[in-house]
Amino acid sequence: MNKEVNKFDAIDDMDHSLFQILSNAAKIIQSTRENKSNYTIIREVRKYTETHHTNPELSLSHLSDEFNINVKSLSRLFKEEFGENFIDYLAKIRVEHAQKLLQQTNDSVYEISEKVGYTNTNTFIRVFKRTSGFTPGDYREKH
Repeated sequence: MNKEVNKFDAIDDMDHSLFQILSNAAKIIQSTRENKSNYTIIREVRKYTETHHTNPELSLSHLSDEFNINVKSLSRLFKEEFGENFIDYLAKIRVEHAQKLLQQTNDSVYEISEKVGYTNTNTFIRVFKRTSGFTPGDYREKH
């Protein structure tokens, strides 16, 4: 420590270096707090999405309002935390729910599309096929 102190020519140099060290430490602490806060928010967003996936209004914009976070930040944080885009995650949850309904009920594809949060049956069929590899009708026949 004595060696470190002796390398400073003046107290001002030491003050400046100490200030830099403390400033960097404060930035690291702040960043850690923000990351923990973001982690908590994104986990809540995911849980909310799982619970409310049948809401046709569910979107990044809706979640942005619900959780008071910028849409772009929400999208970025979701992708960073879960490795997939929000819209792909929502589609996956809706399709999984639809698959259960196709297996367990005789509801029409139209009824199921509405039950899982789609307002347009053609969109539902397109997303279902892209996600599962089957149309809803083919899925029902095979399962």
